[in-house]
Amino acid sequence: MRRVFLNVFASLALVGLLLNAQQSSAGAERHPLIHRAVSALEAARTDLQNAAHDYCGHRVEALEATNAALGHLQKALQCDSKSSAGDEVLDSEPTSSTAGERHPNINRAIGALGSAEGDLQDAAHDYCGHRVEALEAVRAALNPRD
Repeated sequence: MRRVFLNVFASLALVGLLLNAQQSSAGAERHPLIHRAVSALEAARTDLQNAAHDYCGHRVEALEATNAALGHLQKALQCDSKSSAGDEVLDSEPTSSTAGERHPNINRAIGALGSAEGDLQDAAHDYCGHRVEALEAVRAALNPRD
């Protein structure tokens, strides 16, 4: 009886491991850097929207550039899903940056934009030119014209 119980337990454990392995590979993101850049930009947009000051119009300009970058990333993902359904190349995962202490919303936005910039630089594909346009928009948000 004990032997039967051990065999059943071992079989169930093996089935559980196999199912877990299938779920892990099926749930892998196709372009983690692009998705992470979108998340960072969305966080930056929220922080820019909630910032207490206008910063001589630069906050609004950075917000517009952030929205433009998000638009390009959405187009990039749409382009990729149309043009390379069988392409299995995934983006690599670099490190992220940190934010400062004064003006917390602006500093978090700068940190999020910096993270998005790094992720976009390291992304493996061009996405019909939208990755470069999003990168330029992020850089415009980070370095507004004076």
